[in-house]
Amino acid sequence: MTTKYYMRHIISSILIVFFIFLFGCSKGNIGISDKVYDLSLVYQKLLELHNKERLSKGLDLFIPNDNLTFYAQNHAETMANQDSLYHSDISDLLKKFNLVGENIAFGQEDEKDVLNSWMHSTGHRENILNEQFKQIGFGVSPKNNRLYWVTVFSN
Repeated sequence: MTTKYYMRHIISSILIVFFIFLFGCSKGNIGISDKVYDLSLVYQKLLELHNKERLSKGLDLFIPNDNLTFYAQNHAETMANQDSLYHSDISDLLKKFNLVGENIAFGQEDEKDVLNSWMHSTGHRENILNEQFKQIGFGVSPKNNRLYWVTVFSN
């Protein structure tokens, strides 16, 4: 393995610790069935999985963005409240960012499952591996014992 690989891995670990600190316990917990999910840990795992995919392709790692996470979490909650899967009007984000993208999903049980679904879908995979996207935010919300997932990307 190269020094560049190890440096990216170290940077990824530092970003994960920063992400935990940034979002901490302020996001709270969500529950479905007999499982309870700590949102800060869900966000941490999603960041780790997304960055693992990017690292495997030699791409820069995502940096978490609290505005994107707020937006993604809000959209996940809105979809759950309406019990409907649909993309948000990301034009709102274009007021703050030049380039944005969004991945949504419904029903996957955990972070690995949802990322696996996205990586096996051309459009979703393209968002995750898009070199122009540098920042990321996550949202997840329960409804009827299923989870709604949102990832928002920006430059």
